[in-house]
Amino acid sequence: MVSVSVVIPAHNRVAYLRESVRSVRAQTAGDVEIIVVDDASTTDISGALASDPLLHGVRFLRHPENLGPGESRRTGVRAATAPAIRWKLAAMLAFWASESCSWFIFREFHW
Repeated sequence: MVSVSVVIPAHNRVAYLRESVRSVRAQTAGDVEIIVVDDASTTDISGALASDPLLHGVRFLRHPENLGPGESRRTGVRAATAPAIRWKLAAMLAFWASESCSWFIFREFHW
């Protein structure tokens, strides 16, 4: 069973996204589900990263129009399957290990 879902809202941040996923994979949280929500980027994020083995198993969701980072987080939370959910900004690279720079919410939290 997946222990935590990590939601990464993204908009035109392909280079940062790769590093963000790498930092999530480096954690010791156990079985982690990674969900990237593309907020109508002008480039095809999932297509640009499809051949990268690091992103194997990452779920990509896409908004047909730009809805903003808040709606991207809500989309990811709705799609998450784990009892605990953490979201991470695509540009927030080196700070993942710091509890003060990442957020947890739990399934009991209602939007």
